[in-house]
Amino acid sequence: MNRWLINLLLSSLIAVPCAQASMGLPQIRYALYKDPRAPVADDLQALAQQGNLTATLMLADWLAASPDPKDHDTAHDLYKTAFAEGTGEIAALNGLAKLVNRKEKDRLDHQAYFATALTQYAHDRNFDSVHSTLESFLIYPDQVAPGDVELLIRLYQQACTEHCHPHLYQARLEERRGQTAEAEASYQQAVVEDSRSVVFYFNFLGKTAPDQQSERFKAFASAQKANAAQFSAETLHAFGNTLVSLAETHDPDVIFWLDHAIQAGSTIARVTRINYMLSMETEFGYEETLQLIEQVKDTHPLQARALRASAHMVRSWRNLNPTLAFELLQALITEGYDDAYMRLGVLYSMGGLDESDQFKAIETYRMMAHKGYGPAFYRIGMIYESGRSICQNRPMAWAYAEVALTLGQANAAKLKARIEPAMSADERALAVQTTDTLFNEYGLSR
Repeated sequence: MNRWLINLLLSSLIAVPCAQASMGLPQIRYALYKDPRAPVADDLQALAQQGNLTATLMLADWLAASPDPKDHDTAHDLYKTAFAEGTGEIAALNGLAKLVNRKEKDRLDHQAYFATALTQYAHDRNFDSVHSTLESFLIYPDQVAPGDVELLIRLYQQACTEHCHPHLYQARLEERRGQTAEAEASYQQAVVEDSRSVVFYFNFLGKTAPDQQSERFKAFASAQKANAAQFSAETLHAFGNTLVSLAETHDPDVIFWLDHAIQAGSTIARVTRINYMLSMETEFGYEETLQLIEQVKDTHPLQARALRASAHMVRSWRNLNPTLAFELLQALITEGYDDAYMRLGVLYSMGGLDESDQFKAIETYRMMAHKGYGPAFYRIGMIYESGRSICQNRPMAWAYAEVALTLGQANAAKLKARIEPAMSADERALAVQTTDTLFNEYGLSR
């Protein structure tokens, strides 16, 4: 990509006036060393517009760490610009791999890009190329030959000096080779090194022991409580957040992991805890929940307002005020905060404003479904399975659950398992056909 196209991309994606950087890269690096969220985007953009691919990569990293999902779309494009088809910053492929792995839709959408990118540089050229290839292998294990990965892991172990996580790469390689027992042991070792290993291990259990996934993960998490002091704040949160996705009734281990994460400095863990408290309304009260919401309004202002809206939707709490919740959510939607659609769907489904309106709830969830958001498909599936004031539709519920599962929504497996025993042969055939239709309608890849 030539410099003119790079400048055009940066100008169109980031609404920052074109100007000379007031800081050079050494000063920017020092500012980020002192504060990872230092306000350096303007200076990085100015350098990037001059064709500096190192600055482009740093700007992509800065945006990837933003709490605003809209910044992540910009970061996708900047990583590709910095990579420059293998002639620029190879480390950009590392950053892009980590970013696309956050959302299953992004992972699916970028699969073809990585297939090409991995052919555009020598994998063993230097540490950046080794690291980037291994990170890409984590996300797309079929795109790098196992023998090459084995060599790259050895090179990585020889060269890595800090924040190393060879066991995660080793686990993925063993899983790729079908060495189930060895992979499980490596994933369990890897959780000490890399917070992502928690989710990788959970997903591994879903593939190798789907009927026992929840129970085996819960047992592993319980056994690891004694080692909590060894784990990073991110790993502590990963344990708690994964357990939240499995909790149908109150699980004290959720609070154990989230509180340890909060004590270790994780601000997102406090948000996760509040959402969990809202879902377990008989176990918690609105006073303690609102107190926690106050604590996140500075670090996560939009989430705090959305959480406050949800707190006004809990039927058993005496601060129930659906009208105020609706006003708060509408304001957030106007400001472009997409998560508000999910909470508004709950409000319509529960009948907070009037009678339960499942069709309006589905319409609202579809706003997020069109963005590839797995929980939206899961919620729609739940409505078709058992929503009040709507005719149940097992094939439609199964199809939405299948799409949700493809997009990484693990609890959709239980929804499918509940539906399947009652389905006739004709309903099963219709469910499969409907699933294909949904993938096409929402522009999703399998």
